Amino acid sequence: MARAARARKSARDGADYTPPRGNIKVHCKRANQELELRVKDSGQGIRSELLPSIFEPFVQGEERQASGLGLGLVVVDRLVRLHGGRVSVESDGEGLGSEFIVRLPLIAQTGSSATR
Repeated sequence: MARAARARKSARDGADYTPPRGNIKVHCKRANQELELRVKDSGQGIRSELLPSIFEPFVQGEERQASGLGLGLVVVDRLVRLHGGRVSVESDGEGLGSEFIVRLPLIAQTGSSATR
């Protein structure tokens, strides 16, 4: 449940970078032994030279519309890794939106209780 709440918050944060009447699509599916969550927006996009460092502390684009320290994606990356997962981002460039992909391992269930 906590994983889903964090994912919802991340999706809402994406609204800061999406223009009015823009789109944010959230898609979740099982992919092999992982949960794959994709959050795609029609917002400002990310310059290609910024993509390799987007999950580093204090990295921000120049066209920021929202206030912040540039730590949100760092927190997302660290939380996902703590759960054994990984996060990545794709963008075709400025003005073309972004897609964040979170992959988390599924928890095996035995009977009616989950194992950890």
